[in-house]
This record gives sequence, structure tokens and C-alpha cells, in this order.
Amino acid sequence: MTGAGADVTGFDAIKAVADAANAPVGNGDLLAVERDVLAAPAAALRKMHADRAPYVPAQYDAALAQIVDGLAQVERVLASGADAASGGAGGEKLTLAEICLVATLHPLFAKALGPEARAKAPRTTALFERAAARGEALGVLGKPVLCAAATLPNVGSAGGGPKAETCRGTRTEP
Repeated sequence: MTGAGADVTGFDAIKAVADAANAPVGNGDLLAVERDVLAAPAAALRKMHADRAPYVPAQYDAALAQIVDGLAQVERVLASGADAASGGAGGEKLTLAEICLVATLHPLFAKALGPEARAKAPRTTALFERAAARGEALGVLGKPVLCAAATLPNVGSAGGGPKAETCRGTRTEP
């Protein structure tokens, strides 16, 4: 379940982390944003980056826009202070909401969301860094990586083509 090519955002990974942590549900609004806004576009980008789906620039851009919108929603939830009431990543236990968010963001922060994108979501990034560094998350997801610059998936069909240009947080046309 771990390693460079692992699909760490699946239900099995989330369940394993939640079971290991004996996690409470936590913030329902945070969980709803992850489930309803972030999960599907994050899965699309993850598949493109792992060469399990063709890289289609328009689809990539649409998914990235949804993720940026989702991160803004997460920022609003975290700004309301609601995560502190659930124990937060600094509390004794990770919540299911935090685990889901970390599992979804783990591959995105490693490849698709560079420093510029993360700077626009400081609370989300801080929560990710705290929660992803916890032992129960590390054991399933592996060490968190924050990319120095966002990279695009391979150009062309799934599994082939040269590496696309590097960008800073969002995809740009050459």
C-alpha cells in the first residue's frame, strides 16, 4: 500500500489509518468538502500522474480548478476554528476528517500543487504537514513530500510520452 506508485487515497488506506488511530469523525464540514469537492478531481489528477489515465490538458485543468476551489473551501472551514473543536491534528487523535483530507492531498502536494498553490492555502498546508507527520498516517501513506514545483503528467497516452514542462502551482501552456 505504500511506495512511489501506491494508490494511497483509496478507502482501504483511509480505513487502515482510521483504524490504527481509532479515529473520531471530527469536523463534518471538513469531511464534506473532502468527499464532495476534492475526492473526485484529486483521483483524476492522481491517475494522470501515475500514468493510469491519459493526460488530457483540458481535463487536467478542470480537475485542478476544482481542487483549488476545494482548498479555498477547506481554508474557510479551518478559519472558522471548527477543526480545533475536533481535537485537530495537534490533538491526541487524528480525526476521520483529517485523515481523509491528508490521504487526498498526499499525492497532490507531492506533484500537482506547488508552493504557489500551497501558499494560497496556508491553514490546509499546516494541517497537512502536522497530520501527515503523525505515526498513524506515516505508517500507511509514507513520508509526506511537498514538491518544490508542480509537475505535469506525461504527455500523450497513459504510460508513455515525454515528461511535460514544470510549472509553479497551476498548469500553464508552453
